[in-house]
Amino acid sequence: MQNVREKYYHPVDIVLEQPGSRICLSEDDLPIEKKFYYNLLKLNTIPDVSELYTIVPDDITLKNCTLEIIEILEFKLNPPVIGSMKNWEYLTSKFGSSNDFVMNMRNNPNPMKEFIKLNSNIKLNKLLKEIESMNRIDVLLSLKKPLNELKLNLRIKIPTFNSTTDIIKMNHTRSSITRKDSPSSDNVSIFNYEKDFILLLHYEVESNDRKFFKWFKKNLVNASDNKYSIFDFDKSIDKSNLYLSSKSLFQNALYIICLFNGEWCNIVNSITRSDTQSINLTEVLKCKIYVSELMDGEIIQNKFVNKRFVAVTDENLNKSLLPVGWPQNTLCYEFPKHFKELCMKIFK
Repeated sequence: MQNVREKYYHPVDIVLEQPGSRICLSEDDLPIEKKFYYNLLKLNTIPDVSELYTIVPDDITLKNCTLEIIEILEFKLNPPVIGSMKNWEYLTSKFGSSNDFVMNMRNNPNPMKEFIKLNSNIKLNKLLKEIESMNRIDVLLSLKKPLNELKLNLRIKIPTFNSTTDIIKMNHTRSSITRKDSPSSDNVSIFNYEKDFILLLHYEVESNDRKFFKWFKKNLVNASDNKYSIFDFDKSIDKSNLYLSSKSLFQNALYIICLFNGEWCNIVNSITRSDTQSINLTEVLKCKIYVSELMDGEIIQNKFVNKRFVAVTDENLNKSLLPVGWPQNTLCYEFPKHFKELCMKIFK
């Protein structure tokens, strides 16, 4: 007969249901013999939605948001509704989107992204207030940290004026955001705009493409004759504040010249198809994609009239590779073939 290992049993306390319901608001309300069970029996109340509503400066709109905030809004509000839960459709009705838009977006894999593009000028506080009215605690909880970071970044970057002299000095700039004192840095610190500038958005992998960009930039700088500043996106973003500086560059550029090569076209088209598995998305590359999406949003907002964006390629690029949207629906300048025409457009 096998030896059976003896098991040791330990006594447990069982709390039996009380003969009648009883509300105990604090541990002191319990009988002495029941105080041990207070923490076991305590039920936390549902958090008040208003406590989670983070107020940001009132001039902040959706187009001022960081990519993290946008991604959270898309991730949380895209899924179909369950029961009484509200999602992007509720917001579209609140902000006056047409029924046709709602019907079309139901087949879109990312309807919230399209909503944000069409409503980029909505104040962020107004959107948060609507999310609060939806009782979407999960969204507000997820947004709490990035919203606090956004507020902190704004406090750091936006100066306070203590005298009339300070205000006069700042009136010479196009932006209310101060410049860092690091002229020797690779970052051009584009938080201060002393004159109009043209932004170059580009991406290269092959050495020939890098040489092409340097050649183009050198000719453009010479042609500008100091009328405008020429800013290279890669050297102009603030590495400690990527998305806010990217947004600031986008908003303040007189023109944005996009130099399209095969690699950059492939990346933009892959993002459009949501097929990014084979792409190494560095933080700077994410910012370039972010700016590219902001450009698409501005085109839609301007009813498909292109006011600021210029497409440039070399003479050998197959134009069918250009991203769908404004790059294929606008005049594309080949360099050096159309350089004179390009200069006439942007330096007029």
